[in-house]
Amino acid sequence: MKCTVLLLSFCLLLTGCATPQRISPIQRDEKVLFFPTSGYLDQENDEWVVPIHGWIYQQQEESIRQQAVVDQLPAVLGVDMSEASPSPTDQRPRCSLGKSLLSNPARSPLYHQRGQLFLARNEGERSGKLIDLLQGPNRYPLQEPSQPNGHFRGTMRLDRAELNKQPKFASNTKWVSYQAVMPGSDSRHFYGESQLIGPEGVSVISEIDDTIKVANIPDKSDLLANTFLRPSRAVPGMAKLFKQWAEQGAAFHYLSDSPWQLYPALEGFISHSDFPQGSLHLKTFRAADQTFFDLYTSRQSDKKATIERLFKTWSGRRFILLGNAGEVDAKLFASVARNYPDQIVHIFIRDYQPNAAQERYQAVFQGIPDHLWTIFKDGNDLKEFNSLRDASQSVT
Repeated sequence: MKCTVLLLSFCLLLTGCATPQRISPIQRDEKVLFFPTSGYLDQENDEWVVPIHGWIYQQQEESIRQQAVVDQLPAVLGVDMSEASPSPTDQRPRCSLGKSLLSNPARSPLYHQRGQLFLARNEGERSGKLIDLLQGPNRYPLQEPSQPNGHFRGTMRLDRAELNKQPKFASNTKWVSYQAVMPGSDSRHFYGESQLIGPEGVSVISEIDDTIKVANIPDKSDLLANTFLRPSRAVPGMAKLFKQWAEQGAAFHYLSDSPWQLYPALEGFISHSDFPQGSLHLKTFRAADQTFFDLYTSRQSDKKATIERLFKTWSGRRFILLGNAGEVDAKLFASVARNYPDQIVHIFIRDYQPNAAQERYQAVFQGIPDHLWTIFKDGNDLKEFNSLRDASQSVT
């Protein structure tokens, strides 16, 4: 018997037979959603290291029960949406919606569209699944199984020389695409993309809500109305500024306290508002473990860890940081600037009253040169920073 096994192994080596590939665990009632990440260059091995982050979930069929659950979301959130009607005297730009629509979300297609993934099933049966990916002609088995919330992570290591030969990659040298391996009888395709960022250059880390997207975070009712009921609106001038930076070679990372269930809405906003593509860093939220009161609870420790991870991964790059009004983002960015002074290009904080707020931020940015931070109202205030050279002139 032992001889037979040895002989078989020897034959496999001679014939070049590979180890049998594992079967995809994705079921027909499940979907896979990949989130955009950022890969870095391992110069020693001449490989791109590409982090993978995705979500396996089951989209429930439309039903009267599901519709009823979605319609009750404002009550579950503990917010009277009728209080979120636009105020004509408020300086913050908003979309006009009738009060009846706000108090009756069932009439809003946007509300149902953006609320669907909160009802997706991702219980224990979505955990323990090992996903394989296809990138070009190669198959990459991920080693980390999916978690009980359906999320899975892993890493692909791509040979740079081999990747450069791929025709699809040659026309887009900043992004690499891949797809989930499906069972043989399943013809569906689930694709993901990751940006490849070199070891040097300028990167932009930006908050989404109330920095590039109108949200009105201080007013919970209005925040939820802007999230679930109103068409998303960009802060004036920000997309143009970001595009100019992108054309000069900047890479982008977007942060938000929004949960991953809102990724399709945020990705749609970034794309439709003409912002450059970038990696997204959102919050894990599971209704089984948390209440909807935690939906927009800020997690500064997680956000700081994300920013510091980006700084450490690309230690040869410099960073522009953009955040929203108040001292939370300002304090976080100031702390990062003190820990990584050589990597800071500039810090921008969006405030509705930039001139009045300037004095308030002086204490937060104490010890950080004034020319390294700016308080602004919208992108039109930042025209002098259209050039990355101008934004970084203090450290070049």
